[in-house]
Parts: sequence; structure tokens; C-alpha cells
Amino acid sequence: MKKLKSLLINTVAFLFLVNGSTVVFAQKNLQKALKPNELNHLVNTMSRLVEHYYITLAEGKKMSHLIQHNLKSGVYSKISNPADLAKRLTKDLRSINGDLHMNVFYNIPHPKKTSNVPRLNYEGEWSNFGLQEAKVLAGNVGYLKVKHFTTWSNFENAKKAVQRTLKTFSNTDALIVDVRNNGGGFEEIVAYLISYFFDGKRIHLSDYYCRHDGNRTSVWTSADVPGKKLPKLPIYVLVNKKTGSAAESFAYMLKHLKRATIIGETTAGAGNGASYHTISEHFAINIACQQTINAITKTSFEQVGVIPHIKTSGSDAFSRSYREALKHLKEHNTKKIHPSHYEKLLKQL
Repeated sequence: MKKLKSLLINTVAFLFLVNGSTVVFAQKNLQKALKPNELNHLVNTMSRLVEHYYITLAEGKKMSHLIQHNLKSGVYSKISNPADLAKRLTKDLRSINGDLHMNVFYNIPHPKKTSNVPRLNYEGEWSNFGLQEAKVLAGNVGYLKVKHFTTWSNFENAKKAVQRTLKTFSNTDALIVDVRNNGGGFEEIVAYLISYFFDGKRIHLSDYYCRHDGNRTSVWTSADVPGKKLPKLPIYVLVNKKTGSAAESFAYMLKHLKRATIIGETTAGAGNGASYHTISEHFAINIACQQTINAITKTSFEQVGVIPHIKTSGSDAFSRSYREALKHLKEHNTKKIHPSHYEKLLKQL
């Protein structure tokens, strides 16, 4: 998601939005059908929120009118399972314009714990802030797997994790960054990671506009970051159809800054920023509320996705990128390594 802290959804929602799934923390036998007054409250509240927050008023009203119509015609009262209701509401909201950031969540809280064991920070230390794997492949090619781009509450610690992780690649000759199946995260950590791939002044990446409050925000790289920058390192970014939101931003920005080769499938096309709203003890909604405008293209990947330079299946993206990196180094790294060594590796792939 995007920049404003007050508008940021928990990363869990990101990781589910691309699949069009509904987050459910419960056993099915604990789920109870909504009473009529509960259903009315849910849909009416959702209608008001969507009209107020959605990026455009016209489409927000269309979404609101659709779910109100379905409420009055009895469509929702026929759904006894609340998790299925959340899925249907998500489907209806997305049917207006296909916005993948529209999502309804059903959540039964876990029973209260009697111990003093703190809750795991799944988007923080538990997952190394999304930096899942960092290693150096044969041929001195770096590989970085980014599972998610964490949340704003983890920003300062995530920056330190980026600093530590990128040390792994300080002497590599190429870098593969894998954001396949990455549903998104916090836009500022995307910008921070990109900062290491450029020298000189900071770079204007994107602008975000919220209709409901008129707020405009911008995202920039940082000119000065701790550690060694990698401005000349050839970069290959792996994407697939489940690469969404902030992960798409990462690929989109590097593509249009002409700083990376994008390899894989066209991404999800979830380009809008969003806000998370709790409606009741059991339901919440994610609403696209920020229009994204890339500073270079003056447009967005919303509904379009990021088109890779090299199209291949998501499952083949890694092997293709590795070959591309080795072929590039065979031609351009001859002062350090004789081409025959790259030839040998390529024959083994």
C-alpha cells in the first residue's frame, strides 16, 4: 500500500488481495449467520465508507448502490456463512471496475490468551521484514527473495534489515530480485530499497492523491543511505501474476527508470493505495482511496499490471533471469572473468 500511515492496511491484507481471497481466522463450526440487524449495519456502514473514501465518487457510488440493491433484494440474507458473505461482498465491489484493493475481511478473534507471550510480528522480525532469502549463486550472481514489503510500523527496523541484507551483494556482479507472489507492503520501504541502486540526488518516484481529504503525498528515494550503494550492478526483477501493489511498484519504478530487466508474467494490476476500516467485531473492509501517479510515466499500472521486458511463465522466471545474467556477464565482465567460465555455467543450466 501507500505512504500515509493513517491509511495503511496490515500487510496480511496485501498478501491476500491478489488471490481475491478473504482472510478468515476461525474454524468453520464457529461461524454464525448474521442477524438481519447485523447484516443491515454491515452493508449500510460499508456503503457509507465506500462512497466517502473510494478514489472517485462516481465509482464509489456505483459500488455502494450495488451492495445496497443486493441487500434489499435479499441476495446477502441467503448467505448463511459469514466468510462466504465476505467473499460475495468482495466480488460485488470488484465487479464495478476490477479494483483488486477492494476487499472485505471476515475475522473471528482468537480466544484471549492467559499467558504473557507477546504476539508474533509476522511482518517484522519473524519474517526478517520480508527479506526472506539472500545468497550468492555460482558466477557471482546475487539472489534476493522479497516475500513482502512489511508495514509502516516496522519501517525503521526494516531499513536496518535492508542495510544488512544488501551487504551480501556488495561484491557481486549481478543481482536477481524475486518478488513473485509478493502481494505488496509499505511503499516507503520499496523506495528505500531502490535508493541503493542509484547514485547522486534523490529521485522522485510517485505521487498519491486522496479525493476524500484532498491530500497529496510523494515518494522519493533517499540520496544518502548507510553502507555501499550498487548503482552499476545489473538487476533482474522476477514477477508473476501474483505480484501485487507495492511489489508491482518496485518492478514498475525500476523498469521505467531503466534500471532493471523485468522477467516473468504480467503482474496483478493493483496500483491504487488503500485504507483499512473496521466495521464490527468480525468484519473489516479495505478501500482503494489513493490514486497513484508515477513520476515518470504520469500514469499507473492499475488494471494493467507491469509488463515484463522478457515474458515467460512465473515458474521459469528464475532460470531465465539467471541465464540472462550470466550471458550479460559473459559479454561485459571479461576484465574480471574469462567468458569460458560463464559458458561452462550456462551449459549446466
